Amino acid sequence: MRQIALLTALLANVCPLMAQAENDPVALVVSLMSGKPVALPANARQVLEALPWEALAYADTATLANVQGIEAERLQEAVPDVYQFSAGILSLTPYQQESSSNSSGPIEVYYRQIDRYIVLSASPNGEEIDRWSVHYLDENYLILDFGELRLFLSHP
Repeated sequence: MRQIALLTALLANVCPLMAQAENDPVALVVSLMSGKPVALPANARQVLEALPWEALAYADTATLANVQGIEAERLQEAVPDVYQFSAGILSLTPYQQESSSNSSGPIEVYYRQIDRYIVLSASPNGEEIDRWSVHYLDENYLILDFGELRLFLSHP
C-alpha cells in the first residue's frame, strides 16, 4: 500500500511534470520511471543531505524497458532501509525486524555528487566503487537509478 501512497504523493508534488504529461498520471509515472531524468534543483546537495531517506519501492529497469505503459503494480515494496547523506558520508541503516546483538550498525561509505551522479568510494575522493544516477530529487522524494533497478525514497 505504501507504493500507492508514494505514487499518489509523488504525482501531487510534481505539477510542472504533470503539465508535460498532459495531466495523465500514467504518463508521469512512465516519465519518472523509464524516461529521461528530471533536472536536479540548484541546491541538490542541500536537499539530498537535509533529512534521512527511507526506501519505499523499487522497479526492475529491465522490466520497465520492455513494458508498454507502467502500472503501480510493477513497483515492488522495498525493505525500508534508511539512507543518510551527510558531509560526504553515506550511512545506510538496514531494516532489522528483530534487534540483534550481531548488529554491526549502519554501513558507511564516502560519496561525492558529480552532476547528477552519486559516486561511492572507500575514502574521500578515492577510487570509484559504484555510481548511482539521481533520476529525480525534490524536498520530499528521491529516485536513484542503480542501472538494474530504480529505487524510490522519501523521508520517514
